Amino acid sequence: MVHVNVVVLSKLTRTPDGPDIDTVARSLQEQVRGDFGPAWGVDATVSFPSDRYYSHRCWRLLLVDADSKQENMTVEAPTGIVHVDELPEGSRSWSIEASHVLLELLADPFSSLAACSGPMPGSSIYAMEVCDPCAGSTYVIHDVEVANFVLPSWFTRAPTTSIGRAAAPAGAEDDFSQRRVPPPGVDYLGLLEAPFQLLQGGGSTGVLAADPGDATRLSWQRRLASGQVADIGDKTRLSRRHTHVDNWAMYNGWTLSGWLTGG
Repeated sequence: MVHVNVVVLSKLTRTPDGPDIDTVARSLQEQVRGDFGPAWGVDATVSFPSDRYYSHRCWRLLLVDADSKQENMTVEAPTGIVHVDELPEGSRSWSIEASHVLLELLADPFSSLAACSGPMPGSSIYAMEVCDPCAGSTYVIHDVEVANFVLPSWFTRAPTTSIGRAAAPAGAEDDFSQRRVPPPGVDYLGLLEAPFQLLQGGGSTGVLAADPGDATRLSWQRRLASGQVADIGDKTRLSRRHTHVDNWAMYNGWTLSGWLTGG
């Protein structure tokens, strides 16, 4: 199993609403080690250092807000960016977004992996974003809400048995030993029924398809559960796929350079 060290770095100008950073970091550690890691074959030590001294080899989970001071910072290791005051629609806590960003960072650190839905040609190519397909669904670890995620079987043509555990029933004490094992499925909470299915009400995924403005070229598009295509945004992992890594390796003003220009 691959092991990495992830440091949570705060560039926040004010205390975020909801749980404090240290509490969220501990819950993220529990989620990675107990839930995500066994399914995806990756382990991580998640820490919130009390000082600025940490190894340059550590992966980073960077917390920023609209007033965070802009600066240039060379990214020497995979970095996920959590915009705590720009939460997705329906998100109730910044901890959900932190969980979402961290898990997708661990599954695909350089936003470069994808999977085919079947033999080519004639199949779709899906970005390996592990929280987007089931976005909007969450569970609780030590009173901290975290994101649901799909299993590796979501990226295959045949579902396999889930190895996760579902959220405790409403009102029940958050006791991991009492959590039931979900039925066979393709996401941790067992809400999706088949590979490449999107959760109604929030799920989406990146698909490589013909560019709407130029049918002769391919581009990454965000497909919703309704079948509609949405804008990929300018601060998302999906937007990185339009930009050569050399152009987003320099951190500049809380976006990786090249994100806004598309390379």
